[in-house]
Amino acid sequence: MGPEAAVSELASSWGRGRGQVLSAPNIGVVEGKYQALTAFLVSRSEQSVELTFAELDRLVGLPASARKYPAWWANSRTAQPQARFWLDAGRRAVPDFNAGRVRFVIGAATVSSPHIATARHEWALIATGEVIHAEIRFEWLDAGDVSIDDGPKPVFPSLPARPGVYRFTLTSAEADLIGVYIGESDNLSRRMGNYRNPGPTQPTNQRLNAQICELITSGGAARVSASVEATVDGEVLDLAARPARLLAENAALVRAAQMGLPVANL
Repeated sequence: MGPEAAVSELASSWGRGRGQVLSAPNIGVVEGKYQALTAFLVSRSEQSVELTFAELDRLVGLPASARKYPAWWANSRTAQPQARFWLDAGRRAVPDFNAGRVRFVIGAATVSSPHIATARHEWALIATGEVIHAEIRFEWLDAGDVSIDDGPKPVFPSLPARPGVYRFTLTSAEADLIGVYIGESDNLSRRMGNYRNPGPTQPTNQRLNAQICELITSGGAARVSASVEATVDGEVLDLAARPARLLAENAALVRAAQMGLPVANL
């Protein structure tokens, strides 16, 4: 019997006895709203059983949240109580909201924890169908070279007093790329001032100040780029929020490393 016919038969039987105890051949005694799903899944031998939301609705009566939120299908007995009704059948749920269906797959991946030395612990990592995909976009805008005054102190090009990300590109006297340094700040203008006059508790600022001064006095160059606007999946990313700046900063760091650039802060 195919899944659709089996759903119809079980749903019909369950509908006549909902709220009561139901006995089914080779399944045993089942009770409760979602036990019909357990019964159905136990009765199937396929590695993967696929049911549409309409079929699931006929079988157990899905709430609206099950059609909208991946978290409803989380394969966790503690996070989502209804999960036990497919986990008890030895299956994990993999929803596809675009197609309006759920696959119930036998088994689950088990990964050993490498962090426990005294005993072996097993963690069950089960796909939830909740996938994070984000496209970060912003453009580096050139601000100019750092110079040295009579101090001698580095003089950084003017940047706006706005939140954003910045980059130092360091080149030798022979125009060879030495490294890039990428950072973020809630006030780019103030951050450049901190690099010019680093405080006693700012070791990173002190290190970069000394490195840039030495580089420029030996004939090299330090060029500054910055960006105060970014998008994520086409929507404006609010760089006033530090998590948003960190997202942009780390995207730039990863991209620079992928390009094989010598990243000073990786």
